Amino acid sequence: MARFLRCVESTYLSFKPNLIMKSIIPILFSALVLLSSCVYDASSGFDPDLFIPENPNFNSDIHAQWWVLSTNGSPQINLYNHQSVRVERSFRVPAQLSNPQALAFDGESLWVGGTGSNAAVYQLNPADGSIISIVENIETKGLSYANGQVWYLNGNTVRSLPNANGESASLPVSIDGNVTDFSMSDTHLFTVNSNFGEVKKYRLNATSEEASFWTGIDGAQNISTIDNSFNIVTESNAFCTFNADNGNMNNDIPIATPTDVTAIAPNGPVQ
Repeated sequence: MARFLRCVESTYLSFKPNLIMKSIIPILFSALVLLSSCVYDASSGFDPDLFIPENPNFNSDIHAQWWVLSTNGSPQINLYNHQSVRVERSFRVPAQLSNPQALAFDGESLWVGGTGSNAAVYQLNPADGSIISIVENIETKGLSYANGQVWYLNGNTVRSLPNANGESASLPVSIDGNVTDFSMSDTHLFTVNSNFGEVKKYRLNATSEEASFWTGIDGAQNISTIDNSFNIVTESNAFCTFNADNGNMNNDIPIATPTDVTAIAPNGPVQ
């Protein structure tokens, strides 16, 4: 029931549960909302020194540290630790970026981008969020790091950021559907859309999808891949991990970060 509430809470009405379930679910969901208010108050801003005892649901098979882009209030990037349930670092997104949507980490630098006016991709120092460089005139809903390059989603095309000579590569696949984010490993591309969290899997050298999975996460805004899994943070701040081969859910863990998570990236190498 807890997994159902966290990862499919926005879809239960569409499946017409019986009268008892309709009565119980709102009560349990209200309790979860009340609990979350104890660790995060959106009106007062996020406290990076917040500490909660070690997460009893933590699974050592899950990558511990994640960069999380949150657009609740003043957009910010947080380094979140699953094991300690602690935000270890927090800083604001560059003010010039009016609508941040995308985040990637290449092992040395953070990359953040978005849509709207003044759209660009910013290379940031992960120690303090200071700007290292700016790639101008790129509007994107997704960023990912793979095969030694940072990639971005431009319309239906996935392209690499231009090199020093202004050259950029593109993948052969044309992305379809209402895609809200994408992520890449060294061999595969994953996309997610907001329609019940449909995830599509492509080989990097292919022109059509290899597999499609329905996660049941309506309104999904983010996806990231690591260690043969793909990961989505839901609107209710549940971190859901799925097997990249068959789409089965491995874990779902509540996380104590600001809400409206639009992008996530592992703080480590993507395999």
